[in-house]
Amino acid sequence: MNFTNGGPAPGESRNKLFTVGHSNLPFREFVALLKDHGIELVADVRSVPEGARLKHFRAPAIEKLLRAEHLAYLFAG
Repeated sequence: MNFTNGGPAPGESRNKLFTVGHSNLPFREFVALLKDHGIELVADVRSVPEGARLKHFRAPAIEKLLRAEHLAYLFAG
């Protein structure tokens, strides 16, 4: 990305879309991954936002945890 005068270079968009799977990451590692890439909003596209083994990836929990990290959460499944 090449920014000039605080904005994107001609032909570049400031908005980007990333995909990520949480796999079996601890929540802190997941957040670090998001922040390292400048991600501000997590759009959860799972049809059923439940984590059988990792309770911190269940919709109510991840929304609360992400907000505490100043990241937005949107369920879009």
